[in-house]
Amino acid sequence: MSHTPHTHTHRLRALNDLILGSTWRSTSWRLGVLLSLAVAACAWHFWAVASPGSASEQPEVHRSGPVLKVPACRGADLGKGKVGDLLVGHFKLVNAGDAPLAFRLEHTCGCAYLKLPKGLVEGKPQGTIEPGGKELIEVGVRLQEEKQYSVTVRVFANDPQLPQVEFRFFATCPSSMYVEPQYVDFGKVAPRGPVLTKTIRVLDADKKPWRETNRFELLVSSDCLTAAWEGADKDPGVLVLRLDPSFGGQFQGSVRLFLQGEPKREYIIPVLAYAVGPVTCAPTSLSLVDRGDASRPATFVVRAENAQLLANLQVVKAPRWLRTREVKAGDNYRRFEVELNREIEETETSGVIELQIPESTDNLVVEVSRSKG
Repeated sequence: MSHTPHTHTHRLRALNDLILGSTWRSTSWRLGVLLSLAVAACAWHFWAVASPGSASEQPEVHRSGPVLKVPACRGADLGKGKVGDLLVGHFKLVNAGDAPLAFRLEHTCGCAYLKLPKGLVEGKPQGTIEPGGKELIEVGVRLQEEKQYSVTVRVFANDPQLPQVEFRFFATCPSSMYVEPQYVDFGKVAPRGPVLTKTIRVLDADKKPWRETNRFELLVSSDCLTAAWEGADKDPGVLVLRLDPSFGGQFQGSVRLFLQGEPKREYIIPVLAYAVGPVTCAPTSLSLVDRGDASRPATFVVRAENAQLLANLQVVKAPRWLRTREVKAGDNYRRFEVELNREIEETETSGVIELQIPESTDNLVVEVSRSKG
């Protein structure tokens, strides 16, 4: 099929009309097309300049002088070990500059050591790395006891843009023994009541019952507290505590477990209890007669076998129209006097006095009524 010049001219005009006039009549559409073409051209030019291997690839810009280069990951977890183990890690220092790099090292834990390059003394600026050179620093953590370790190594250099950098190393020495529970609370007990019993489970590093109970030496802090291994064949690792509540008031004792051999360990298990004992109040009801100036006070007495309980006895509630005060105290009792407060005008004819012993469960209650004489 042949094409005449007239045909070509007609097609060019149609294309020009499509772009500039006949189809996209709006001026904004034309500007949008031109802007898109310009952005595409700029993007192609940027790709051509920045692409690796292109003819216009820019060389890396280097700083003059000493340049300290360190890994992006500045530290490591050295893992787990037992008491006495030495866990080791490393980090690398590189001088990427064109002048010697002087540096010194410090660390924050007495459990750590640094294997330094030849001629370098820890804490003194005697280390030097020539341009393009590198040094591998070895960090060791000695596990001296069962705990979590965190060691910080600081590098000080004569690089003006990176004068100090820190590396952190972690290590774990897991416990070789666990005690559950970590303390024993017998709670409130009756003085001179029956002997009470609690148990403690001693577990090894794998949380299994400890079977070598003969490696322990037991020491209790009081004559009313005993500790013994029982049921070693059927239920190993169970320590039985027995408390004889022959004391008064608060009891704070402990059981010490000394693990013989290696590693030597000492475990202290606090033991708590409080002897509440019976506390009585008499009378539990009072009647006051208002006879003016001739009114007479009433009294009540609080008694306890445990004299220490009375030391914390306090009045926590009383009617406004009453005055309550302690008038006498002995080893096992406290006497209170109650009288009408004539400065307060009240229509109430009854109320209660509440006394509290912080270590006791229930408050003591005294009912009070008043009448006109």
